[in-house]
Amino acid sequence: TCAPLTVNNVTSSGSPKGIKFPSDFAEEVEYYQNSRESSLLSDRLEARIRASMEAIRSTLVNSFRDELATVLAENVNLRSEITRLNSELTLIRSYQHAFFAIRPFVPPGLWENICVQQGLPVSSFDSEYQSPFNPQVSR
Repeated sequence: TCAPLTVNNVTSSGSPKGIKFPSDFAEEVEYYQNSRESSLLSDRLEARIRASMEAIRSTLVNSFRDELATVLAENVNLRSEITRLNSELTLIRSYQHAFFAIRPFVPPGLWENICVQQGLPVSSFDSEYQSPFNPQVSR
C-alpha cells in the first residue's frame, strides 16, 4: 500500500517517505544502546552501592561489637577494683578501730603526740577517757 518510488518521494535523508532503511534506525539503535547501557550501568551501580552499604554495615557492626567487648572487659575490671578497694577499706577500718581501741591504755601526752604525727585531730575529751596512766580519772 505504499506509493511507487519517485524522485519526489525521496527525502533529503535518502529514504522515500514512509519507508525506513537501516540507516534511518541509527538514532533508534543508538537510543536503545544508550538505554540498555544506561540500564546495565544503573544495575551495576546499584549492585556496587548495595555492596558498599553491606561493607559499611559490617564494619559498623564489627566496630560496635569490639567496643562492646572492650566496655564489658573494662566493666569487669572496674568491678574487681571496687571489690578490692572495699576489702582494703574494711581492713583500714579494722586498723582504725584497733588504733582507737588502745586509746584508754596510752598516756594522754603520748596519744596527743601520736595524733599530731599522724595528722589526726586530738579530740577534746582526751583528759576524760579512763586510762591506767591517768590517775585523776577513776576506773
